[in-house]
Amino acid sequence: MSDLPPPSSPPDLPPPAPPEIVPPTPAPQPPVVVPSASTPPPAEPILDGDDPFAENSDEKTMGLIMYLLPLVGLFSVFAAGGAQGLALIAPLVLWLIKKDESPYLDKAGKEVINFNICAVVCFIVIALLIAITAAIWRPLAWPFRAVGFLVWIAWLVNTIISAVSANGGKLYRFPLSYRIIK
Repeated sequence: MSDLPPPSSPPDLPPPAPPEIVPPTPAPQPPVVVPSASTPPPAEPILDGDDPFAENSDEKTMGLIMYLLPLVGLFSVFAAGGAQGLALIAPLVLWLIKKDESPYLDKAGKEVINFNICAVVCFIVIALLIAITAAIWRPLAWPFRAVGFLVWIAWLVNTIISAVSANGGKLYRFPLSYRIIK
């Protein structure tokens, strides 16, 4: 055999550890809220978010009257020869009386007043333009008379549509109306 010493066994070393892999931390999740049986279902979405509806027939009636009062100005124009201010004063008085009674009447009154302020300003500007152009040369006034007639028709149609909407208990938002009273 051989004169070499017997092979020695290697020292007991632990096996090499694989590199440590750190799992990524998951993003925090919002808490899950389970609706309880007592939570009412969400209300139907309203067009402008917070527009109130008429809650009873008295509010519907007052809203309808508020939307129709500007027609008093229309009839006064034919009877008295031009009192468009009544289209503004009548709903303003009713709104001041009823605004604290319900949110529906408050918003409806503001809409009616804002629309009629804009309409009266348009009518005054058109009347001034008609007067100025008629003083310069009468045929120049006819286009302004036509525009005035179209604005009057648009005012009448919007007033009627708003009254139909109020009869259903809904708030009507007038188009092209600058909201002065917020």
